[in-house]
Amino acid sequence: MKSIITSLVLLTSITVSMADTNLSGVPSNDPKELAGRVIDNLLSRGTMYYGDQGLHYAETCAAVGALRFAQKQNDTERLERIIARYEKLLEPGNDLISRHPHVDQFVTGALSLQIYMINGDKRHLELGLWFADQQWEKPREDGLTSQTRWWIDDMYMVGMLQIQAYRATKEMKYADRAALQLAAYLKKLQTDNGLFYHGPKFHYHWGRGNGWVAVSLAEVLSDLPADHKLQPEIMKAYRKMMASLLAYQSDNGMWRQLIDYEYAWAESSGTAMFAFAMSVGLNRGWLDASDYEPAVKQAVKALCAHVDRKGQLREICIGTGQQDDIEFYLNRPRTLGDFHGQAPFLWLVTETTELVALAQTKSPPNIVVIICDDLNDTIAGMGGHPQAKTPHIDRLIKGGVRFANAASNCPLCGPSRASLWSGLYPHASGFYGTGRPTDHWNENPVIGKTKSLFEHFTANGYRNFSTGKIHHNGHEVLSIFENEDGFPGFGSLPSFGPVPNNGKPENKKHGIAPPWWPEDWRKGSGWGDGFGPVEDLSSFGEGYGWTSFYHGKPWEYRNGHDRDPLPDEVHAAEAVGFLGKKHDKPFLLTVGFSRPHTPLYAPKKYFDLFPLESVELTPLLENDAADCAKILTEQHDLAHPWGWEKYDSIMKNGGEERLRAWTQAYLACVAFADDMIGQVLHALEDSPYAENTLVIFTSDHGYHMGEKDFLFKYSPWEESVRIPLVISGPGVAKNRQCTTPVSLIDLYPTCVDYSGLSAPGHTLDGVSLRPLLENPADGKWSGPSVSISACASKVPAERNVPAKADNQHFSVRSERHRYIRCRNGEEELYDHRNDPHEWTNLVSSPEHQEILKQMRKQLYKQVPLAE
Repeated sequence: MKSIITSLVLLTSITVSMADTNLSGVPSNDPKELAGRVIDNLLSRGTMYYGDQGLHYAETCAAVGALRFAQKQNDTERLERIIARYEKLLEPGNDLISRHPHVDQFVTGALSLQIYMINGDKRHLELGLWFADQQWEKPREDGLTSQTRWWIDDMYMVGMLQIQAYRATKEMKYADRAALQLAAYLKKLQTDNGLFYHGPKFHYHWGRGNGWVAVSLAEVLSDLPADHKLQPEIMKAYRKMMASLLAYQSDNGMWRQLIDYEYAWAESSGTAMFAFAMSVGLNRGWLDASDYEPAVKQAVKALCAHVDRKGQLREICIGTGQQDDIEFYLNRPRTLGDFHGQAPFLWLVTETTELVALAQTKSPPNIVVIICDDLNDTIAGMGGHPQAKTPHIDRLIKGGVRFANAASNCPLCGPSRASLWSGLYPHASGFYGTGRPTDHWNENPVIGKTKSLFEHFTANGYRNFSTGKIHHNGHEVLSIFENEDGFPGFGSLPSFGPVPNNGKPENKKHGIAPPWWPEDWRKGSGWGDGFGPVEDLSSFGEGYGWTSFYHGKPWEYRNGHDRDPLPDEVHAAEAVGFLGKKHDKPFLLTVGFSRPHTPLYAPKKYFDLFPLESVELTPLLENDAADCAKILTEQHDLAHPWGWEKYDSIMKNGGEERLRAWTQAYLACVAFADDMIGQVLHALEDSPYAENTLVIFTSDHGYHMGEKDFLFKYSPWEESVRIPLVISGPGVAKNRQCTTPVSLIDLYPTCVDYSGLSAPGHTLDGVSLRPLLENPADGKWSGPSVSISACASKVPAERNVPAKADNQHFSVRSERHRYIRCRNGEEELYDHRNDPHEWTNLVSSPEHQEILKQMRKQLYKQVPLAE
């Protein structure tokens, strides 16, 4: 892949020779600048209508291309103007929407879905899905849409709408429809040479008609799951078509109006479409770089020479029907700036920009790691709590790859972070958190002999700076962060505070339960159970106020923003300060935020985002734990079984009302953490390091919100094990989702891979995520097909001696299933496709015994357990 990207950097420095092209008015040889002009041209024009039948499909396609390009370039000004241009789609009775059930009009839905995927406006989601579902309201007997007419451009109109619906919802029915439609058209219309007739009765390989096919194949294959039953035949047809197109490209980089007729004129729209389809294949590793890279480079160079100062592409064939007459195609009029050509030019430049991003870096990339504590999937776009407000994380998601199936390898702060920073599985080190907090990671005889991520990078020319919660509180070993040149390697230590206090000496370390709570809520509450807004406490009496956690130092709240900074605000400010400095070497910046770790205190403005009366509880099922392993739900056989205790305390002292208030507090703390993350991201974006920095955002583990009568981390179930994981940066795909099971163990090798460093002195248990970051849907990743997580049981372990794997509970996650194996042999099995909440244990289901056998095999393959 490196060779592909290295050569394709030439695309950004293509020289357009006026003498060679004999064209005037060429404003630039920079594809990105020209794409900006094409967008400005779109915005300066009136709406293109399809007769009296609504927005013309050609403008729809150009608008989608404009949105994608502006988003990728972080061009918010143009992005807002494009979205505003199509705000009219949401108005009742507008003239942009045609209710006429014609395939060309229905692709308008793809535009609404693109807007939704950018700004989250659910009105656009609703409109886009209306088009997608109406297209299949009355399918034919063969399952195809009733809009089927066997014109090759239909492959794009149908395929694009349905795959956009899949991208927006991840509902498999949309991917199934797209694949079914394409497979049927391929079977009926693809000729022996890999190209396509314009129609069954019109035996001419028309350029743009084939362009629509090429683009449809590229778009659908980009997100069609690799294990989809129709994926192999669609991929085979795509590669066959690309090989044929490669043979027919003219010496000047263009393709012809009739592809296989050497006397036909060079046509721009088809050229842009073919080059786009090839770029997608190069970007995702489907095509060989040595063959296809020069073709794309030539095409981009030729097309740049065809764009005038007004952002108009030349030599575009006008709209074309079907005729069985070669002269009909050869004599079609050519036009300037038609959206049929403007659209694919934008697609192409957007795709090639992604290809060259990594090659443009002249030094090893910087790496920024942002890790939150106790953050589950309560993030917009992660499928967690529907009321989450995380605009900064959402923005990062749109600029990178979101791993929807990422796991913590041990869902407890100490062992999770020890595993992450050492690159060793808990079952490799025997460090499961059994003796927390007395067992320290650096005293473990296995981990203690390894080089941490920080030490490995500083030893190899990187500057390190870390701040906040990196290891478990109190387990920091600051010497591992030191830089050889004396630059400070660590900022401020983490803190769970501030906490409310009443000034009494016995409460100095941990504070008191919130004095504003009713008495029954305060009963039996520990320091970690508190939650609520940070406000003035002086009204509760003399001595009341806020103190720092554990140290007991006063933390001053004066009025509103006039207060001491919260610990996470300090860490964010230190990270911002670091990014504002000049660094003459690549750096590793790691920022650890404590929120949403309990106690759940945050400024009041974040609580105000979630009015208590409107807060929804997470989906809960009565007697959810009835079919779970008894060693867990009845014997509570976890080294730290506090989840059941916390849930029981809340339900006995406040009930659902208190659980709702706790949920509000968790949402508020997540929103607060998101703001801190936003400060770091904005500082990076405003710095000279923005284009050459890999950003990794994650959490050490998840957190239950009442599921299975549990309110904590450290369980083998989805809510505890699943984590958010988003990565963006040079060479990383944009706004993509990956469902491959991965885990925190893969981050150390990913950082090593992107930095170009050799491996550390010990063997890393994870596998670099780079293939999945470059090609989320179809990357050739050599990692395991499941993730592994472990929880310590109550079986005691000698201090600083590796605990035995046979005494722990293990959780195994594939793309579809979760398997849990407890130390006494009890098992659980869940099918996430049909049961995303893990409400039905299938371990006794006869139909699932083969799956159960396979999942057991995966566990025993990776973990040294006695069978």
